[in-house]
Amino acid sequence: MNRISGKLLVFGILSLLCAGFWLLYSQSAAPVGPIKTEIRKEKGRFQLYRGGQPYFIKGVVYVGDMGGRFPLKDVAAHGANSIRSSGGLSVLDEAHRLGLSVLVNLPMRMESVHKFDYSDEKAVREQFEKVKERVLQLKDHPAVLAWSIGNELSVNYTNKAVWNAVNDVARMIHEVDPLHPTMTVIGDGSINAGDILEIRKRAPDLDMLGINYYMHVETVPAKIRQYEWDKPYVLTEWGPSGDWQVPRTEWKASIEETSTEKAQRYLERYQNVVLKDTERCLGSYAFIWGWRH
Repeated sequence: MNRISGKLLVFGILSLLCAGFWLLYSQSAAPVGPIKTEIRKEKGRFQLYRGGQPYFIKGVVYVGDMGGRFPLKDVAAHGANSIRSSGGLSVLDEAHRLGLSVLVNLPMRMESVHKFDYSDEKAVREQFEKVKERVLQLKDHPAVLAWSIGNELSVNYTNKAVWNAVNDVARMIHEVDPLHPTMTVIGDGSINAGDILEIRKRAPDLDMLGINYYMHVETVPAKIRQYEWDKPYVLTEWGPSGDWQVPRTEWKASIEETSTEKAQRYLERYQNVVLKDTERCLGSYAFIWGWRH
């Protein structure tokens, strides 16, 4: 072996060693366990922290790739840092790989839709155990940001005990997973009916509130204060006006906003609520209706 080829061989070996050491370092440096999320109140305003760093939610409600037209990689590519999802470990793994956190939905049955009776202690306990099983399965995943207990459980409901059931889940989560905060999600009808007062009374273990609101979402900051919610909130669904909110033709077809109008609604509503309410709002999850309406 001549001197030049020997030097090249040594250089090649050193390069491989450096690459190996870097690979080991990068793998060890990556988080392999849960990342703590916490809410702090600083100088009169609420601030979310993740891994000890300030974290403002720039999220999207992720309902799957919609036939390949809305893959998760596009969410990250467009600047999001979080998704709201009911997906399991595969979704969390992919989100973490792309640098996204996940607000994990914990499904709970609705009185109006599922005919669920929140006075039925046996049924409520069975549901509680299923939710606990899901929490225990996912709680140590590094993508988990927080837990969302139920979605719009107050739609056409009569039994206020649903909020007691929500609180039982929130308390359980604090016991088994002290690293991630909890919320429940309510819609515009629930806010306007004054349900926040009921939630304050029956579910004190919640750390924040999730709010789904479309048309007139700019009224949310005032309503939060009107009903004396003294914790932070996240806009968990928002976007263009819903199908049920727009004018209709004589034959009852929706007069949908144009794509240009929808873009303007996104911008206006983001600026007037999410960015403006720096005291209470921790961020948002925009909703994309796709083909649904």
